[in-house]
This record gives sequence, structure tokens and C-alpha cells, in this order.
Amino acid sequence: MRRRLLLGLITFLTLWLPSLADDYQVPTCTADEFVTLFDLIVELQVQANTDLLTFKDLLQASQRQIDERETVLSQLPLCADGIETRVLLLQLGVDIVARTALEFAALPTDANPYRQRLASDHERIETVTSAMLSRDRSDATAPEDRRILACALTDLAAINKQATEFMSLVAEADAIASRDKYIDSLDRRLAWREDNLADLPACAEAIELALLVNRASSDAAANHALAFAGVSAQTNPYHNLEAAGIAELQVWQERIKATRASARSQAGPSTGALPPCTDAELFSAWQSLQPLRAILPVQGAVPATLTAILDFSQAELDSRVSAISQLPNCAEALYAGWWLAEALSDLAADAAFAETAMIISARATTSRTKAEAALARMERLLAGQPSASIPATRNAAACRDADTIYFNVYILPAFHEFTEAALSAATPAAATALAARSFAFRDKLWAHLPRCAEALEIGWLMRGISADFIAMIALESAGTAPRQIPYLQSIIDDIADLSALIDTLNADSVFAAGLVYYVIADGYANIRSCGSTECSVVGVVQRGEALRVLDDQDTWFEIQLSDGGTAWIAGFLTDKTPLGA
Repeated sequence: MRRRLLLGLITFLTLWLPSLADDYQVPTCTADEFVTLFDLIVELQVQANTDLLTFKDLLQASQRQIDERETVLSQLPLCADGIETRVLLLQLGVDIVARTALEFAALPTDANPYRQRLASDHERIETVTSAMLSRDRSDATAPEDRRILACALTDLAAINKQATEFMSLVAEADAIASRDKYIDSLDRRLAWREDNLADLPACAEAIELALLVNRASSDAAANHALAFAGVSAQTNPYHNLEAAGIAELQVWQERIKATRASARSQAGPSTGALPPCTDAELFSAWQSLQPLRAILPVQGAVPATLTAILDFSQAELDSRVSAISQLPNCAEALYAGWWLAEALSDLAADAAFAETAMIISARATTSRTKAEAALARMERLLAGQPSASIPATRNAAACRDADTIYFNVYILPAFHEFTEAALSAATPAAATALAARSFAFRDKLWAHLPRCAEALEIGWLMRGISADFIAMIALESAGTAPRQIPYLQSIIDDIADLSALIDTLNADSVFAAGLVYYVIADGYANIRSCGSTECSVVGVVQRGEALRVLDDQDTWFEIQLSDGGTAWIAGFLTDKTPLGA
């Protein structure tokens, strides 16, 4: 009964879930483009069969490869086959030179990274060619209509981390003093290229990074190989190319840093958007949190019996409701209240898990440490400044459309994934895994929840629900009767409240009830200044994006833009049903 009731409530919440494309998709090349690319690969295969007999041959092949990539590679189309061909042409061209230079230097085959780490030239060509030949091109779009999705904020952070890792390899190589250590450095760069580039998401900034790092790592490896073979920096054609590649990567990182900052400002307030508390607000928050603080057990102690656990759980729930509702919307109050609530939830879960021999005390300790530090800071700020009265506190700003979209796209789906997992967790082992998911979701919630009024209210409920599920399931696994578990009714009530709050959040946004359509085009769809393909393109919308439609009575729909203006989109590129619904 409990799970059926919760499932019904949670299913209702999913009605607000926006639909996004399941994965990034790189456009498929047309048949004509494929033929051109295939011819280039055949030429590469011929070059791979050409013997390089002397250092003169080697350096001439190096310069020819460098010249060709400037004139050929930069012209290849940005579609799946084109990107794969670009990577293959550059890697093989440079790798053949570098491998041969090491062989000229009499490096044993079993020490040559190119012989040990990489497949043969012909195997690599065959792998790419087979993939291209088997690709379905029936849905290939013309180059002018081709779109590659921009990376999401989370992906930007991940791919920037990859770039930083590569730059650390570069810095490490700069300190090489021994000729023999060139091989070790070269091997690590090839390993990094092999292990990381294929795993980058297929979105615009990641593809750009993959191409930049592919070139920079290949050039750097060739530079080291030729240096190992005794070629001077002045003669080595890859010496300056390595430096140029690193410089381009640094520019890329600066641009991504600016992009992330700009995207975050558009997607929602930063985590520090709430103002600092005034003295009066600090005093108000400190007073509001005392009931919660009063039930915090002595360090290292948790309730030891089932009766004590249930009493503590009920006290924690009762105090939480009254305390959180009175907190002012300012930075120190949010921090202290959040982590005090986390500490008490984690301690309750720790006690409940102990009943089934599953301990999560490390998390509880971390939350408690943060809470006590926040409370101590509030007391230091208040020292010598008592407040005789508690004035009305400032209201947090109302959420903007951008905040609402950010919440619906990044927060709500993660909450839904957690609750789905919670409903299926019926064993102690499943509850242990669920605890880790709960911690991960709550950390994401704290880090990324927009600091605006409606989102903060929703965030408090989500935090409590995701924490309460853990203690409830642990007690249930220990054999506690459902009617004895205080978290059950709390979760039911909070999910019902959550549904109403999400309605409020979305009431005046692009997700409001009425003419809401979702983009069903692959990748992006153009929006135009009027309802015709002859009208100018004024922007693009992403697959899965929700649109506020002002008029859907013709083949072209007029839509409301976030800046207050309007545009038109072809009606067949939209649908009233979200993707995947």
C-alpha cells in the first residue's frame, strides 16, 4: 500500500518533467560527402604503404603531412564521417612520422609506444572505414541545415576537466631533462589520447576539444620522438606546432570558462546569490534553529534502541518543519539550516541503518561538522550585538523563466530518478546503494538549486524527502511496522506539497498550462522572423525544448521568446507531447 500511494504521487510529479534528447547526436554525412571522405582515406592508405628510408624522407613526409592538414583537414565537414576522417588523417600522418623516427633511433620494438600501444595503420583505417560503410545515411541532412548541440553545463565542466588533465601532462613534459624520459612522456600522452578522446560527449565544445587535443597530443608526441632521434628544435617541424597547439587549448579553456559563467548566469542564480544576513536576520535564524539544535545528540552518540530511534525521528521531523519555515532568506541562515537539517537526517538514517548492520556514520559526521561550524560562525557574528526584536525578513527574489527551466531540466529529473530507485529498494543491500544515491542527489541539490523563492521552498522539501526515504526503508528492512515509521506520512505529505509548489513555480513560466509544445526536430530547429522559409532565421531551439505557443492555427506557429519578442517555427517540428512521454 505504501509503495502504491507514493508511486501515484511521484507519477503525478513526472508530468512536469521536460524531455531532452537522450544523447547528443553528431549529424550523419550525406552520401556525396562520404564518397569524398572515402577517397581521402584511400590516399592515406597509399601513404601508409610508402617506405621512409632516410631522415630526409622522414622530414619531407613530416612537412608534407603538415601542409596537407592545413589545406585538407580544415575543409572536412562537421558530420560523423568527417570528424572521424579528420582524427584518422591527422593521427596516422603524425604517428607514422613519430614511429619511424623512433625506429631510426634504434629504439627496440618492445619499447616503441606506437608499436605496443596502437593497432597497425591498416587496422585503424579498416575500423573507421567499416564504421563509415555501415552507417545509415537515409536521414542525413544538408550541410546548411546541420546542427551540433552545444554542451550542457555539466558536460562543459567535465570536458574542461579533461583539458586540464592534458595540460598537466604538458607541464610535466616541460620539465624533462633526460633523453630517455621522452619515451615515458610520449607513452603517457598517447595513453591519454587513447583513453579519453573517445569518451567525450558528442556536443559542440567537446568535439572542438577532441580535435584540438588530438592535434596537440599527436604533435607533442611527434616532437618528442624526433627529439629522441636527435633532430634539433630548429629542424623539428613539430616543435613549434606543439607550442601552437598548447596555446590554442589555453584559449579554448578561457572561452569555456567564460561560456560556463555566462550560461550559469542565464540558467539561474549562482549558489551565493542570496544576500548576507543582517544582524537582525542572523538573530532570527539563530533562534529558529535552536529547536533543531536541541535534539542534536552528543558527538558520536546515536539512539541505540528501536524505541529511541523512532522517538528521535519524530522529534527531528517535528522540529524541522517549524524551524525551516521561520528561516530568513539570507546566505548564513540557508547554510546553517541546510546542514543542520542534513546532520539530523543523516544521524536518524545512521541509527536506522544500524538496525540492519549498515552504517553511514561518515556522512553524518561530515554534515554535523558543517552544521556546527555554521552555527558557531553565526554566534561569532552575533557576539555583543543582541537584537531586541525580530523584524520582517527580506523575501528571496521570485524565480525567473531561466531559473524555472534550469530547475525542470537539471533538478527535477534527478529527483525523479532517485524516487524511482527508492520505490524499488526492498532489501538491505538495495537500501545501502540507495543511501549513496540520496547523498549524491542532495549534494547536487545544494550545489545547483537556484536561490530564488519558489525553488528554495521546493528544494527544502526535496532535501527532506530524499533523506527521509533512506531512514524509512532502513527501518522497514529491520522489520518495523509501517504505521510505526514516522517518515512514511511525512514523505506522503511532502510529495503532495511538492506537487502544488511545482505547479506554482511553473504557473507563469514557459511550462504554464495552455499552448505548450515541445521541439521534436533532430538536434536544433530554426525559428524565423515570420511564418515562411523565406523569412530570416532569428535563432534556434533545441530538441525537447518547451515552447510557449501564442498561435497554433496555421502551419507556422507563433512563439513567445524569453526576451518578450516573438518568432515563428514550422508546426511539424513540434508536438504537444514531450519526447519520451
